[in-house]
Amino acid sequence: MGLGITAFGVASCGGGAVSSTAGSGFCTTFGAHVVEFTGIGVREGPELKASFERLIPSLDELDSRAPAQITGDLRKTTAYLRTYNDILKRYGYSITRLFAEGTKEENSALLDGGPDVSYGNVLDYVKANCPNVTVPE
Repeated sequence: MGLGITAFGVASCGGGAVSSTAGSGFCTTFGAHVVEFTGIGVREGPELKASFERLIPSLDELDSRAPAQITGDLRKTTAYLRTYNDILKRYGYSITRLFAEGTKEENSALLDGGPDVSYGNVLDYVKANCPNVTVPE
């Protein structure tokens, strides 16, 4: 996950204060899965598989708790992560195998279809509005 997710660029986005229980619930859920969500330090193979196994069940919860400011961005990002998981599963969660054996469409879906701006907007929101969450750089 680290290669695909960290390949998103981080874009700037202004964030407002978290003013609802949805926002604070989002921060709690995001904080519990920040390593899996960012992919920082996650290696391919069994470690990557385990990371996705922890992350995928939380995506619906993140989507349902998303503050209005980032609902669209988060949904684009979680849809991408689901696709990423489905494709990597076919290759034993090996990014090396995916790049070597994957179809042009699969590689394109991951490399060209990533929601870099949306992902960056989500991370910027978390950094600005979730004081108890540390986003790895």
